[in-house]
Amino acid sequence: MNPSDATIEIDSRPSLGELARPAWIQLRRLWKPFVLIQLIGLGVVIAYFNHAGFARACDAAAGLKAKVGWPFPMIVMPIMAGVVPEIFKFITGVDRKLDRQRLRDVLFNMGIFSLAGLYIDLFYRLLGGWLGDSREVGVVALKVGIDQLVYTPLIGIPWIVICYSLREVRYSIRSLMRRIGRDWYVREVVPVLIPCWGYWVPMCVLMYLLPPSLTFIYGALASAASATLLVAVAARGRVRE
Repeated sequence: MNPSDATIEIDSRPSLGELARPAWIQLRRLWKPFVLIQLIGLGVVIAYFNHAGFARACDAAAGLKAKVGWPFPMIVMPIMAGVVPEIFKFITGVDRKLDRQRLRDVLFNMGIFSLAGLYIDLFYRLLGGWLGDSREVGVVALKVGIDQLVYTPLIGIPWIVICYSLREVRYSIRSLMRRIGRDWYVREVVPVLIPCWGYWVPMCVLMYLLPPSLTFIYGALASAASATLLVAVAARGRVRE
């Protein structure tokens, strides 16, 4: 290979700034609902450890989840990650359009997160069963590390990106497979992963301070903020139905 050709190939790769730019654009647009739900999430953790009545209500919600079983995450997650972000965007004035396209987007996102609710709940239960409910620094740090460095980059974010890519190619598996090349992860997943880490690392610390029975419920609440940003980045510039 000619050395100059190799140089051209290297230079054509996107820089870290270019990869982060879509996330930065959406963060500037959506920061109000993003911060609002983050503050609510912080308040939930504080209230749980300082208000007995609130703690009992949270434990009752955990009991309801255990009683309902696997349908619970398939119902709660799409509401929190598919519907609540739209409500907060409307309330804060970020996006007040009410049209068919928005309805289609909401229904599509609810479908994504309904299926995601199952494997998210499974992941949290496995992690809680393995590492227990200790709030020691080492245990919490290990949970956060597994969550953000294993689950998120290998399962959580790729699932969202693949769903949007599949929608863009009109649900053609063959067309989707042609798009997934050696640079697919850097081009498609990394731009979504960057803002995800910025939001979820501190939120995971708070989440894993709670008992394992509440991990999914808190995670579903926290997803209302992250989905607002992550879906906007994953859907950037894509052809919609």
